[in-house]
Amino acid sequence: MAHLWNQFWKLHARVLRRVAHYHWFGVLAVHVVTPIDRAVIKASRGRLSMTGPEFKTMLLTTTGRKSGKQHTIPVAYVRDGKKVVAVSSNV
Repeated sequence: MAHLWNQFWKLHARVLRRVAHYHWFGVLAVHVVTPIDRAVIKASRGRLSMTGPEFKTMLLTTTGRKSGKQHTIPVAYVRDGKKVVAVSSNV
């Protein structure tokens, strides 16, 4: 079973590398994939993410300056010693 998951995530990574630079993919990611990924991360308590096991993902909650409304988005991160470096974009 682990072998199948490994193959699935390798295929997933290959597909992402091929289409990630297209504008339509960025729009799709923001409006479709991000809300789904947010739900998957919350439901699995952080164990699963649509980006796969090679990309660590965390949920970042910010508060709007004018509205005061909270927004939660999934962002990729890496550890640098004791520091956490978050990676995000505004597409």
